[in-house]
Amino acid sequence: LMGQLDRWLAGESLIAADLTVGRAEEFLATLRAGGQRRVPTLRTLGLLLDYLRDRDVLAPEEPGLPTPRGELLARYRQHLLDDRGLSTLTVLRYERMARRFLAGRAEQTGGPLGIEGLDAAEVNATLLECCSRLVPESAKREAADLRALLRFLYLEGLTGVDLGSAMPPVAARGGGPGLWRACPSPRSLPW
Repeated sequence: LMGQLDRWLAGESLIAADLTVGRAEEFLATLRAGGQRRVPTLRTLGLLLDYLRDRDVLAPEEPGLPTPRGELLARYRQHLLDDRGLSTLTVLRYERMARRFLAGRAEQTGGPLGIEGLDAAEVNATLLECCSRLVPESAKREAADLRALLRFLYLEGLTGVDLGSAMPPVAARGGGPGLWRACPSPRSLPW
């Protein structure tokens, strides 16, 4: 990864001191656009950035202005901690899914929050995709994480309908009604 980053910096006529979080995101986007299948996250590069800051290679990162989505996620975090009283680890898991879901939608729709035009059909499509790649217990956890976000969005008045209550349950394969029964068996998938 560091070799790829070094080559990318050289190709952009940059040196290590020019590396910022924004440039790290550009680097990762370049890997994705280049067709790399397993692109690391910014968190992975964060360790390198922290190391370089500790060695005074990089200037301390200036905190940026909060984005509308960042503010929404901060309110969601407070809701999970204060109103729901969830543990820190559970909050981190819910936040991680919310960040991923909203970023993916924002990329698709171009909206600043990632909730613009969200409807029940899209939520169900997201769950079907989730079931196709995860084992039942992981799919249930993803569904619970998404349901919590959707209910928060409704409580905040950001969606007109409680999409969380519209989600079908994720049942174990072969056991009762639920979304999992509509999902293909992982063994039947091409990978």
